[in-house]
Amino acid sequence: MLFDFNVTMKVTMGYESDKLIPKQIRYSGFWDLPLKKQETVDFVLDFELVN
Repeated sequence: MLFDFNVTMKVTMGYESDKLIPKQIRYSGFWDLPLKKQETVDFVLDFELVN
């Protein structure tokens, strides 16, 4: 293979004022492309509705 790519995402959804919205996104992954440095990423995004 010319590249190595592996990503996992988990999205937690919830209702706010009868609308389905993302509450949290967890992302974990890495990729390795030819002639590029391998990159690894892990993060969590928490969302809060602001009026």
